Amino acid sequence: MKSENVKTRPVRVLLVATSSYAGMGPYVIKIVNELLSVSRLSKDLVQAYALMVDDTNSYFRRNVDEENLKHCTFIPYANNKLHKLRLLISPPSCVVKALHKICEEKCIDVVHFLSGDALYVSLIEECVNKYKTFLTVHDTSAHDAQKSWYKMFRMKVIYDKYFKAINIAPNLITNSYNQVNYLTRQYPHKSIYYVPFPSLVTNRISDGKLLPKELKGEHNYILFFGRIEKYKGVDLLYEAFSTNASLYQNYHLVIAGAGSLSFEPDPNHTIFINRYIADEEVAEMFRHAACVVFPYISATQSGVLSLACYFRKPTLVSDVPFFMEHVSRSPIAHTFRNGSVPDLQQSLIQILHSSDVRMAEAQEDYYNKEYRLGQISNRLMDIYTAK
Repeated sequence: MKSENVKTRPVRVLLVATSSYAGMGPYVIKIVNELLSVSRLSKDLVQAYALMVDDTNSYFRRNVDEENLKHCTFIPYANNKLHKLRLLISPPSCVVKALHKICEEKCIDVVHFLSGDALYVSLIEECVNKYKTFLTVHDTSAHDAQKSWYKMFRMKVIYDKYFKAINIAPNLITNSYNQVNYLTRQYPHKSIYYVPFPSLVTNRISDGKLLPKELKGEHNYILFFGRIEKYKGVDLLYEAFSTNASLYQNYHLVIAGAGSLSFEPDPNHTIFINRYIADEEVAEMFRHAACVVFPYISATQSGVLSLACYFRKPTLVSDVPFFMEHVSRSPIAHTFRNGSVPDLQQSLIQILHSSDVRMAEAQEDYYNKEYRLGQISNRLMDIYTAK
């Protein structure tokens, strides 16, 4: 019998992102740009498209590579109070209609929700019934938070929907080995996949030349960078800094990110940049820092280490499991005991008074290895095309 080579059509994938909130924006952009670029060059394997819900500053549209724009659909949806309330009830019809239209026109096989997308749980459920559906799991437990009652209520609703989405989705992707182990135990009948965490260094960050105006004339400061939340332990860092004269007399503490502090920082020794930090400001802010500190109380997964490694800054992190996943493989950061102010204080003094060339070299090597271009898209394509 004569055998014939039957050419199978490529797997058609729709990437969905409904939030560019805080670090989620760079996270999504890295994956979308990489996968769309690779899929354009390997059309016989995967054809990828993206649907992204953009807020008023058009973060996604501004950061998608020009050559990938024609494969993307952007839905503008203002992040105002009315829309936030509306989302607690159900997804906006414009997003639902756009997704179904793309899936029909492009003959989509796989839908991958990248950004948690808790408030789109009903849409996720629709996709599960029609397509091979993936959900990226960012957090397997709720973060500690200290907010006003209505924000706490909203957060509870979001997490309830989020955990429902995890229960619904048959295929789960996460960027943490600890979370892979947890999800495998919790959902033995689901398909659980590990994908490396993408670098948060976008082109706008790497090419950025703007110094935040609040840091004009400032050098050699201790830096905390990121949206301020209770679980990130900023209060522990401030306590360690403000109760040691050798620290506050010789350095400024820079706390850079939107959010509310649970304490009143001393303006003589602390610079509080309480706003969203534009990508173009990140590079100069890191380059002028003496060290970077991430004193998280808990961290299921985070991209902040990619920033520290890229800029090769002395880095201090708490010994929570996600950070230890990385630090145990390479000396890219010093660690202190989670929640211990004395240990944080002592470790901070030590890192400021040592010239750790080995750490900088390890960070460069680790960045080139762990965050190299192509590894995420190759891993995702293997997952999407698996039988």
